[in-house]
Amino acid sequence: YAINPARDFGPRLWVAIVSGGASFSADNYYFWIPIVAPLTGGVVGAFIYDYTIGKVLEAKMLMKSGTAETKGEAVREPAVD
Repeated sequence: YAINPARDFGPRLWVAIVSGGASFSADNYYFWIPIVAPLTGGVVGAFIYDYTIGKVLEAKMLMKSGTAETKGEAVREPAVD
């Protein structure tokens, strides 16, 4: 089985055009897995990154700049004259 969709879907599409479509039902309709799995994994990976590593990086950046966010507004310490 080809994991790369370009190596699997293109030839299946060509065979379906030439021979009438039986290539998509071969191997228990496997053709959609190499297309859908990377897209789903990319979306899930982006959410996991945002909610784990992204939050930590954002907090570190706020600590370095000396600001804190409260309810969507940036709050700074008042300047002492």
